[in-house]
Amino acid sequence: TSCFLRMEEDPIKNTSTLLDFVLLQIQQKRRAIEQLQLGQGFVEAVHPWALVFVSTTKHLEVVLRERMKERQYLDAIRICHTETIHQLKAMLCAFHIHPEGSGNSNNLLEWIELEKEGQPP
Repeated sequence: TSCFLRMEEDPIKNTSTLLDFVLLQIQQKRRAIEQLQLGQGFVEAVHPWALVFVSTTKHLEVVLRERMKERQYLDAIRICHTETIHQLKAMLCAFHIHPEGSGNSNNLLEWIELEKEGQPP
């Protein structure tokens, strides 16, 4: 699921709203996979995860400290810190560029391919 969320003035509340949305999406996808009942091997191979881009990690750290009880779902979230809009654009463009050769690979794309077996967020 790709989406944009409208945020208000309170950064802590915004971060909590974002985290709630991400956790809800992960939980729903896990339930959907479990309901398919395609066998244990399938369930183990598909693990829903989320990639969240943030411009600052300050507020996220505060909210994550409060939410440690949801650790099983927090492990499925990957945070990408981008300080500027230009860095964000570069990261989003990188998802559509396939590296040529092994020396020019993008670390994030390589991680998705190797660790998540090509499964997108």
